[in-house]
Amino acid sequence: MSARWTARVVVSIAGSAQRCAYSTRLNDVHIRILNSQGCSGTGLIVR
Repeated sequence: MSARWTARVVVSIAGSAQRCAYSTRLNDVHIRILNSQGCSGTGLIVR
């Protein structure tokens, strides 16, 4: 459940590039995905 909840938070924060990088630290997995595709990659995590 935590993973899904954080995913929604990331989407909201994805709006800001700076915040996006910060939120990525919450989940190591998200860090790799976001860094690979950039903040836009958050869409993939949600799905």
